[in-house]
Amino acid sequence: MEKPHYVIQFSAAQCMFEIRVNDIIVVTLNLEEQAMTIIPFNYAITDLGKQIITVRILPVFGEIHLRNTAEFYYDVLLYDVSNGFKLKENLGGYKAPKVDNSKPKTVLTNTYSIDATVPFKLNDSWKEGQDLKEVKDLYEKLRKIYSNIANIIEARNFDGLLKLMELKENNIQKALYLAKEDRNARMNSLIIDIKGGFNKIQIPNDCIIVYSSYNKIASLKRVNGEPALSLMNLEINEELMLDLDFYLPKNSSQFQII
Repeated sequence: MEKPHYVIQFSAAQCMFEIRVNDIIVVTLNLEEQAMTIIPFNYAITDLGKQIITVRILPVFGEIHLRNTAEFYYDVLLYDVSNGFKLKENLGGYKAPKVDNSKPKTVLTNTYSIDATVPFKLNDSWKEGQDLKEVKDLYEKLRKIYSNIANIIEARNFDGLLKLMELKENNIQKALYLAKEDRNARMNSLIIDIKGGFNKIQIPNDCIIVYSSYNKIASLKRVNGEPALSLMNLEINEELMLDLDFYLPKNSSQFQII
């Protein structure tokens, strides 16, 4: 049986951009120079058929207008990973037009769609969750959750951390066709890093709420698009960012990581 693996292959330079699939954030980057990579997005496919890909291209953080040197393009590629990594099809994509200095731009947007089929069903309980834009004091509540998770990490309560991440990791396991031991290795790698000297950094006071999944999911981000919660190893001068998203089940006040 084939195992379809959908990815976005992108190249970008001198801009800040965000790619969403079905309004689920796939990647956000702020680039002073250039980057090219492949990002899988099976985990954003919750229903078979039409998948909506949206892109926003913004000025480099701290600037007002897009540079005329800004570049961005992506292609959607379909692989079969049932036996290795075999390219099946290029499903098309988008290339941003060149910016004209005589007509300054603050944002470029694009919407594209593909048809996709996957042999698994993810836990999409967030679809029945509360509209987070209607939740009172959401910012303060999210900051408290982030602080609690940071304290769990600082206390080296790894069982507590694993429990919080269970729903998210179950979906990743299905979407990437991971064996149980590979799924466990993902979390063990994070735990090893934390034990190796990564400690929490104070969550910035100016972070903002970023909504996704049609306002059913929210996270805190730094103003440059990076996750609000990160860990730092001062000995090797490396930062480890934890990208967390939350939803709130109906008739509940307990946020869950998704």
